[in-house]
Amino acid sequence: GSLQAGVDHFDLPGCGQAVIGRHAFTVFLESRFIAGKLIPAPQIPIDIDTLRRLNDETDLRDLIHRYAFGLDTRDWELWRSIFTDEVLIDTSDYEPEPPPRRLPVDVYVSYVSRLFAGFEATQHFIGTHRFAIDGDHAMITAHFRAEHWATTTHGSDRYTMFGTYS
Repeated sequence: GSLQAGVDHFDLPGCGQAVIGRHAFTVFLESRFIAGKLIPAPQIPIDIDTLRRLNDETDLRDLIHRYAFGLDTRDWELWRSIFTDEVLIDTSDYEPEPPPRRLPVDVYVSYVSRLFAGFEATQHFIGTHRFAIDGDHAMITAHFRAEHWATTTHGSDRYTMFGTYS
């Protein structure tokens, strides 16, 4: 058997494989012996819409993790890759001025790279992901905790930020 519904697929005895976006999924449609143990076939069908949703969620999770990884490794090309050419910057949760504003992304990347040059290290933890996907539009909301270390004339200092990325 194989999965249908218009995705790229090919037949393998007793299983189906679907490729959606960059992710491949293998679904065993029959019971199998693996390492001498009988592995029963799944009793819950996996439909193509579920696979698409899981693929979209994986892509969104990767996007927000590239945000954190790009910052922490100072990989500005990676960090830039997650944005459109214009970004809306809203830091009003912790800093009321300036008000939310749209900027060319390269201006924002330049600003953040200069700001982060003052830190010895940063570490961004991101979790509790929630997704709202509607066709080609999606919103991810995730909690974060970000640690920042800097050495000043008064010694070493660390500060922690926490909140929600959207």
